[in-house]
Amino acid sequence: MKRKSEQLTEKITPADIFAIQCMEKGDADPQQQINAFWFIVKNLCGTYAPTFGESDRDSSFLNGRRHVGLELINCLQLDARILARKLEEKPSE
Repeated sequence: MKRKSEQLTEKITPADIFAIQCMEKGDADPQQQINAFWFIVKNLCGTYAPTFGESDRDSSFLNGRRHVGLELINCLQLDARILARKLEEKPSE
């Protein structure tokens, strides 16, 4: 069985790496931003991959990665204006 790092290397392209590097620097064009986001969600987080591992520890790790991807997807579906209003309404502590 291949190691996880070997499996990722098979999926990654130079364009993916370049898009992530440009995004980190703030230089990514709109298409690079989209490419970087979906590469992270699909490949690095394994959001849509099976989460059953060879051991409970492996399964827990895969589920943790997947959780990050799902949270990123949830952020796409949130209305930031509603969240901002809720934060404004929150009483000061």
